[in-house]
Amino acid sequence: MSTRASLTARDLFDPTGQAQSQDSFLAANPSFADTAILDELRTSEYGRLDASGDVYLDYTGGSLYAASQLEEHLRLLRETVYGNPHSVNPTTRRSSSSARSA
Repeated sequence: MSTRASLTARDLFDPTGQAQSQDSFLAANPSFADTAILDELRTSEYGRLDASGDVYLDYTGGSLYAASQLEEHLRLLRETVYGNPHSVNPTTRRSSSSARSA
């Protein structure tokens, strides 16, 4: 006896039915269109979730960094030299100053 399902979700997927359901939902909830900016934000800042197929739900312990945060940090590291803040020289003063202003 097999415990494996004979039909998968892909077998049951109905694009026409999905489109009709989405149209009905949008008609019943017109303000949902106001959340389109969240879809844009997900695409521009967190597109790696869709690209990898991952789902991230642990926002209690931490949260995901946005692509723009990573790009800005990389720019900062490329353009600036930071030193050990326990020493005394220009690069360490820069480290200390950056840490204080963070």
